[in-house]
Amino acid sequence: MQESWNTPAIYENLNGANELAISIEGRILGFNPGDGTQLWSCQSIKDYICPSIVAHDGILFALGGRKSKIVAVRSGGSGDVTESHRLWELGKGSNVSSPVIHGNHIYWAKESGIVSCANIETGELIFEQRLKPASYGP
Repeated sequence: MQESWNTPAIYENLNGANELAISIEGRILGFNPGDGTQLWSCQSIKDYICPSIVAHDGILFALGGRKSKIVAVRSGGSGDVTESHRLWELGKGSNVSSPVIHGNHIYWAKESGIVSCANIETGELIFEQRLKPASYGP
């Protein structure tokens, strides 16, 4: 299976150049958005991917898979950057929803109603909390 349902991200890499990245099954791929040439790749989540990558200060955060992982990768590389640019991995994440970044934290919600937060520099899980069920309608 090689499936991915997310939107690519365009961002400024750590070298000041624009890049486009997308998370696919097993890899994160970085491209030159001007001419489409692939610049780098990094081993990632070995499952289908729904959430879109988010970028912050040249660092990419990819989530996904049935086991819900999150991977942080430094941008601006060349070739296979798995050993040189992969910063951390956390065995928590979201299978479907895309994350958001605020300050020094990344937040995501799982389909089961659990909201989580991690430190974007270290990958340390700050909290997990189940949301209270909401009622809809009048």
